[in-house]
Amino acid sequence: MDNLISSNAPLDKFSSAVDAYIDALPPQKTSKLKKRKDVVVEALYKKPAVSVTGPAYQGKTRQSRPFDPSQMISVKIPRTMRDVLNSPLSAHWLAAKDKECDSFKEKQTYKLPSIPISEIPKDQILPSMFVFDLKKLPDGTFDKFKCRIVVRGDRWTVVFEHDTYAGTARSESIKIILAIAAELDMILESVDVKTAFLYPELKPDEIIYMRRPAGLTDADMPEVVQLTHCIYGLPSASAYFREHSDKTLKGIGFKPTISDPQVYTMSDNGDLIIVSTHVDDFGFASTSQALIDKVKKQLAQTYELSYNTDMSSYLGLNIQRNRSKKQIFINQPGYIDDLKTSYNLSDSLPSYPLTPMRTDYGDRSKGDVVLYAQLDKLLSPDQIREFQSRVGALSYLSCQSRPDILFAVNTLSRKTRDPNWEDWEAVNRVLNYVVGTRDLGLLFHSGEGVKLYATVDASYATHADLKSHTGCTFHLGRHSASFKSITKKQTVLADSSTVAEYVAAHLGAKEIMWIRNFLFELGFEQQHATTLFEDNQSTIKLIGKPGNGNKTKHIDLRFNFIREQVAQDVVTMEYLPTTEMISDILTKPLGISSFLYLRSLLLGTSKGDFSSDKNKV
Repeated sequence: MDNLISSNAPLDKFSSAVDAYIDALPPQKTSKLKKRKDVVVEALYKKPAVSVTGPAYQGKTRQSRPFDPSQMISVKIPRTMRDVLNSPLSAHWLAAKDKECDSFKEKQTYKLPSIPISEIPKDQILPSMFVFDLKKLPDGTFDKFKCRIVVRGDRWTVVFEHDTYAGTARSESIKIILAIAAELDMILESVDVKTAFLYPELKPDEIIYMRRPAGLTDADMPEVVQLTHCIYGLPSASAYFREHSDKTLKGIGFKPTISDPQVYTMSDNGDLIIVSTHVDDFGFASTSQALIDKVKKQLAQTYELSYNTDMSSYLGLNIQRNRSKKQIFINQPGYIDDLKTSYNLSDSLPSYPLTPMRTDYGDRSKGDVVLYAQLDKLLSPDQIREFQSRVGALSYLSCQSRPDILFAVNTLSRKTRDPNWEDWEAVNRVLNYVVGTRDLGLLFHSGEGVKLYATVDASYATHADLKSHTGCTFHLGRHSASFKSITKKQTVLADSSTVAEYVAAHLGAKEIMWIRNFLFELGFEQQHATTLFEDNQSTIKLIGKPGNGNKTKHIDLRFNFIREQVAQDVVTMEYLPTTEMISDILTKPLGISSFLYLRSLLLGTSKGDFSSDKNKV
C-alpha cells in the first residue's frame, strides 16, 4: 500500500489495494470501510504536489487529484485561499488563479499610486479578493474552473457620474433571432470575450485604489495599486464594457437597432449578419459563414475570444438544431437539475404532477373550515425567504424557456410578501412539475416565412378583487413556439368579459407594434397586417366598428389603441375557438387534458387548428 501511495500508480491499482487492505482488517471494522471505500480511494489517490506561493503559504504543498466532470455536483466551491489549499482540486483552482493574474498583468490594469500610500485615505482603498467558481454548460455538464480578482465595489464611497447599465439584449429579441434562423436556416455561432471587464480604461478623473487580494506577494503585485482599467466588482464595469463593445461593433460596420440597442445588424454583398450582445457574450446569426468568420477575425483584433462554433449553448440556453427539418429547440435541463439539487427535491416521487398548479388553488368555496385554516396559516420568516428564493428561480426559467409555468409563477409572485401554506405547497408543486418535465422547451420551425402571429385571451373577474387576467402569445409562424408570452393581472376593473378581452387586446397590440418595428430593423418588414387571434366574438365586433354603445362608452381612451391599429391595417382580428386558444393557458389553472394540449401549441410541439370558424375584421 505504501509503495502505491508514494508512486504514480493508476487508480484501479489503488482500488484493488484498498480491497485487500479492508479484507485484512478485523470484521467489526470492515463494514463501515466497505461502505466508504470510494472515500478511502480518493484520499489515497495522489498526484505530484503543487507548490503554493504567498507569505501565508510559503513552503506548503497540497496534493491534488484529477477532476472527474461527472462528480461536479459534489464539488465544494472554495471561498478563500485557505479553502483552495485544502481542496483536493487545489491544482485546478490554482491554475485558474494564475491565469487570472496573467490576464491582469497583460491588460496592464493597474499602476503604482502617484502619491504615497500613507497619504491615501483608508476608506478610498478598496479591498479585493479571489472569487472561484465552476463554469457549467446549459445541459449541466462541466466546462472549466474559473477565478476572478474582484474588488469590493460595495465599499466605494466616492461617487462618479457614470451609469451602471449592463448591455443585455432582451430575451424575446434573442428568441426572435433564433426563430428567424430556423425559418431561413441561418448559421449560428457565438463568442465569449475573455476577461471582458479588463479592457475598458477608467476616465482620468476616476481615481480608484485597490489592495491586492490575499495570497499574492510583492513579486506578484504591489500591496496597493491604482486601477487604470475596469475590473470585476466595480459598479460601473459592465456599463464601461457596454460602451467599449458598442464602439468596437460600430467600428466594424454594425448598426444597433432602435427597438433593442443590444442587437446589431450588418449587410455585406447581399448577406445579413445579426449580432445579439449580453455583456461579454456575442451571438451571431448569418446567411454567410464567410461573413461570420470575417467579423470574428475583426473582433479578435480587439478582444481575446473563446468560440462556440455550433452555438450549442448560449446564455444558459441549451440549443439543438435539425437543419434538414429547419428546426431549433431550446431548453434548460442543466438549470432544472440545479434547482433540484439546490432545493433537495426528491428522486423517489411515485409520479410528478401533470400540471404546474391545481385548478382549485385559492378556492375557498367548498366549506372545509379546518383545511382552509391550515392552508391560510402564514409561513415563518425563514420559510418566507425560502419561498421567495424558489419563486425567483422559477421566474427566470418561465421567462426563458418554460412559458407553460408562467401563469403559476406570476400568481405566486404576488404572494411573496406574506405566503401561506397553500402557497408553499403550490411552489413545490411547480418545482416538481418542471423536474418531471425536465426536457421540455421551445421548438421553432419553418413554415410560412418570417410572419408574425399573436393570440390574446382574458379570464373574467378571476381575482379576489374581481379584476381579470390577460394572457398573450407571439409566434413567427402559426405553429412555431411562442417566443414571447405575457401573463398579467389587469389594472382596471372590467364590468364584462367583453371589456376584459378588449383590455387584453390592447396589451397584445402594443407588443405587436414593438415586434413589427424590431423585425423591420432586422430586415424582415411585415408586408401585411399581423393576425391577432381572439376567442370573444363581441370583442372582435367592438374593435371593428366605430363609436361605443351604452355598455362600452366608459372604456378608458388608452385602450382604444387596438382600434387605431386595426383601422390602420397594422393588426387584423380573427376568431379562434376557446379550445384552440393558446393564451388560455396563461390566464388561469387548467385541467389536465386542456393544459397538455395547449402546452403543446405554446411550446411548438403540436400544430393545432387555426382554420375553423374564422371571422375577420
